[in-house]
Amino acid sequence: MADTPNTMPAAGLKPLESVLCDDRLAFRNALDLLFEALRADWDVHTARANLDTAEGQELGHAAASAWSSCVGALRELMEMTGVHLDLWHASKALLKTAPGNFPDEFDLLQSGSDILKLQKANSRSNPGLAALLFESYALMEAYRGNLALMAVQRAG
Repeated sequence: MADTPNTMPAAGLKPLESVLCDDRLAFRNALDLLFEALRADWDVHTARANLDTAEGQELGHAAASAWSSCVGALRELMEMTGVHLDLWHASKALLKTAPGNFPDEFDLLQSGSDILKLQKANSRSNPGLAALLFESYALMEAYRGNLALMAVQRAG
């Protein structure tokens, strides 16, 4: 049995290996947490929650917890041994947009631009990584759009 040749070609394993890398899984998790944080912020806004009420405090706590989880995941990824350098840089760019850093539209544009450059650099050589990076860019654009829409609705 041990001499039985592998029936799956080695080339067929490459895409699977790239999906199962620890740093990519950690980045995927961080993106999921970022999405949850953005949704929680939006929930606070759409409820027009007064943070002095029980409902407002509950929504505010949910948003703060979601952001805390996202920031923690990004920091953990940056401390991983052997993390892909482009994922490290993308994580750093995403951390700059966390609420504690008081991001504005320019910060979000800059981070999105930095991530998009990383995505383009990997688009041919590493399509799996490029897809993750593009998703993080898309989340930055959604974040920027949310902040702009929130500002318009508050002013109106």
